[in-house]
Amino acid sequence: MVSSGILIGYALKKVVRLVAIVVGLFFTEKAEGVIDLLWKMSYPILPLIDSSYNEHLKKGILEDWRKVLENNPDSNYKPKTKQLLFDH
Repeated sequence: MVSSGILIGYALKKVVRLVAIVVGLFFTEKAEGVIDLLWKMSYPILPLIDSSYNEHLKKGILEDWRKVLENNPDSNYKPKTKQLLFDH
């Protein structure tokens, strides 16, 4: 079972904040690659944790965090790279 503290950590507003922090600590291109990997591992369960992700799932954009941020009014982040593709 996952603790509620971990579940809260995946809230969409917190993901937006995480992107801003990670990009601020690293070079943008490198940070975006790290986020791609983390997103690939976690995005399938996000709608189960935070219902606000269901809208992105229905639009077909949940697989790419860049598209999620582009559709989020709380985010003003402009990605510098395209999504890294990983083997399924």
